[in-house]
Amino acid sequence: MSVAPYPYPAAALRQFLRGQPEVLELVPEESITTGALPELITGPFLLIAVVGNVGEDPLLRRPMVQVTPWVPKSEVLQAADPAMRISPDELAWNIGTIVGQLVGRARNISWRGAAWSARWVDGPVMLFDDKRSVDNRLVYAPVRFECKQRAPR
Repeated sequence: MSVAPYPYPAAALRQFLRGQPEVLELVPEESITTGALPELITGPFLLIAVVGNVGEDPLLRRPMVQVTPWVPKSEVLQAADPAMRISPDELAWNIGTIVGQLVGRARNISWRGAAWSARWVDGPVMLFDDKRSVDNRLVYAPVRFECKQRAPR
């Protein structure tokens, strides 16, 4: 029996979301990442992470992926974009619902010799991060998906 890694599902969703005009209207392409959350967030940001694996076998073909929109407080948003008139919680919600619809309906998306589909699990859920400081408050609205991966060829 041989084993090989499956393609990283968070990177697959990152590429998929960077190709969706509905997402790019709200989040800059360079702010859609699988890396760490930056110290300073001045506009909408999407963080994509694998948060678990489900299923009956250890082949890890059903990873749970969380896509989290992060939005800074109104004053920070308006400093970066004076035309921004939407509240941070509503913007995080809008991004989360768009991501939920697009990823939750994704079927048989090719990625690095494999393919993936997704099933919406839950979210968006409205949450608030005050840990950084009152001046650096963030709103976030995670959405989770069960992805199904087909093995690379």
